Order: sequence, then structure tokens, then C-alpha cells
Amino acid sequence: MWDLYRLFALSTMESKDREFLNAGVVCNQQLNALADKIQDIMTRIRPHAVKLVDAWSIPDYLLDSALGRYDGKVYEDLYNRAHRLNPLNSVTFNPNYWEEEIVMGSGDGGAILAKL
Repeated sequence: MWDLYRLFALSTMESKDREFLNAGVVCNQQLNALADKIQDIMTRIRPHAVKLVDAWSIPDYLLDSALGRYDGKVYEDLYNRAHRLNPLNSVTFNPNYWEEEIVMGSGDGGAILAKL
């Protein structure tokens, strides 16, 4: 828990660095060292990240993460997000008609069909 507290404190200092500098409580050298300290703390916290998130019992639909699924269907969800839920997959033409049009997914291997 001490590392989490330090991570919160140092990341707050990093995001509000001008205020701390103007108040005279830190110097430039200390602010420059913050990024390295934050990375060190994150390295120590990383092995416990899943347990920390699980401790809050946040449901999958709120996390909206394919990798942290409770049911373990990581690859199925990644496929679903990439192929079914991605709005770019519903666009099969270039809306800029004055440029070269490339039709994707029509069985032509993505060849240029027409030049306008």
C-alpha cells in the first residue's frame, strides 16, 4: 500500500509540477527525477496489478478490457472487438471519391478497382 500511496503522490506532483515549483517546495532537479521514481514504483506494483483490480470487484463491462476478463475469454473478446465492434470495418470504400478508391474485404485482395 505504501507504493500505491507514493505512486499517487508522485504522479500528482508530476501533473502539477508548476504549482510545486512556484511554491518553492521542490527544485528542477527533483522534478526531473520524478519520472524515474514513478517508473520504479510502477515496476514494483506491476506484478500485483491484477490482484489490486480484482480487489475492487469491478465488473467486466465497466472495465471494458479484453485482457482482464473474469471468464478468461481473452482471445474471443479481442477478435470480437477487432472484427465486429470496430466501426472502421463497416466502411468498405473511400468516401473521398476524388482519390484512388480501395475496396477492402470484397475478395479482390484490396486491389485498386478504379482511378477517378
